[in-house]
Amino acid sequence: MACPVFAPPKDQDMDNLMLLRLTLGCGSVVGALFLLAIVVGATETLTVGDIVTFIIFCMLLGWLLFFVFYKMTFAYFWNRRARRLRQHQE
Repeated sequence: MACPVFAPPKDQDMDNLMLLRLTLGCGSVVGALFLLAIVVGATETLTVGDIVTFIIFCMLLGWLLFFVFYKMTFAYFWNRRARRLRQHQE
């Protein structure tokens, strides 16, 4: 379930801006997990440049995957429910 700080009211659609705010918070966790998997799986010694590159890459990848996955699943069903709730209010 979405964090109440980031989520709109139940009868309001989740637009891309709202989803982007949610992505910046939760997608960072996904990126950190990718980073952890890369660092733990690294068999060679990593330089500072490698680590910075991995951090940037993993954060961007985490944000992108989180946004796309949530847009196709969670936001879609959230918006369906919001439309249904608005119809019952009228």
